[in-house]
Amino acid sequence: MSCDYDLWCLDCGDPHNFYDWNYGEKELHALLRYADFFAHMAETWERLKKEPNVWLEPRLTLQHDNHPVSPTWFQKHRGHKLAVRDEYGRIHDECAETFNCGECKNQRWCRRLKGHEPPHSEHRDDGGKT
Repeated sequence: MSCDYDLWCLDCGDPHNFYDWNYGEKELHALLRYADFFAHMAETWERLKKEPNVWLEPRLTLQHDNHPVSPTWFQKHRGHKLAVRDEYGRIHDECAETFNCGECKNQRWCRRLKGHEPPHSEHRDDGGKT
């Protein structure tokens, strides 16, 4: 079954807004490894645009299909906990096992980190906003 992925800030609850990136989790994890680079790039571009008598419009052409990378998103979320999130709201590092909630009796997926000790929970271990 296909599934779309995006980058997500767990501290702010803010998506990168890659639209319809099907099977993109591996590429997005690779982008996260370079988050500081992208944030630094955005800061450098801002300084470059302020240079006197310089008329440049910096652009990043790193993209997959129609999914351009936004260095300013990485700059905005520098120092935050970033993660890969699927179209159903699951974060890639979560357990995701289904369980019946003890309070409401509805079926939920576990939001705790993979490999956690019992019990399952619909709340993240690290307190991230999702």
